[in-house]
Amino acid sequence: MEDVAQNSAVLDNQSVAGNETKSDGLVYKILGWFFFAVSLLFIPIIFGAGAFIMGYLLRKSDKQNENHGTILMVMGVAGAILGILLGMASAEY
Repeated sequence: MEDVAQNSAVLDNQSVAGNETKSDGLVYKILGWFFFAVSLLFIPIIFGAGAFIMGYLLRKSDKQNENHGTILMVMGVAGAILGILLGMASAEY
């Protein structure tokens, strides 16, 4: 009887861990794209790096999100560069 209870607890923990990975991937996606958008307007180095890190974590979290994570990493760098250029263009001498 105790063995059945232990096996059930192990299965419950595995299913919870599986759901956690999927929801973490969604959080990484949302935060990554949010950081990318913000990096175009405010503090591009910080938010561009944040988008890059979220892309890396997304890529690391799941095989299905590997391409999305790579795209997010590239867009994080591009957002930082574009944000710096936009800031320089809008500055007055």
